[in-house]
Amino acid sequence: MALGKRLLLWLAEIISQALLLALLLAGLFGHDQFSFGRGVVIYAGWIFIMFCVTGYALTTAIARVVWKGESSKFYPILSAVLFVLHFELLNVGIGGAFAPSDRRTVVIVGAIAAFVTALAGTLLSRRPASGLQPQ
Repeated sequence: MALGKRLLLWLAEIISQALLLALLLAGLFGHDQFSFGRGVVIYAGWIFIMFCVTGYALTTAIARVVWKGESSKFYPILSAVLFVLHFELLNVGIGGAFAPSDRRTVVIVGAIAAFVTALAGTLLSRRPASGLQPQ
């Protein structure tokens, strides 16, 4: 698979993860009283910034570009583990921004979102480009 395609899949995964976490945070901590969508977009923007600041975006991009193995589960598992590590580094670095019960929820949902989006990206990367099967 071409480098550009792997990077495009990675970008779609990161954006999807940010949006899924934004939905969770909007549900946990509230949102703009007039616009749920606006609240989700604001949360997603901040989450994407945190992905960049903590190095999560960079480490997952490197893993997505480098990993070319046949196993469809290795990269998604790595992505979930990287999410947990980077989230904990962020949380410790800023002095515990989340209450323990909220932190647990964010870590679990974030790890699941990382795994599912990375697995979807991996499965999409294995599909033929034209959708036609050779005869």
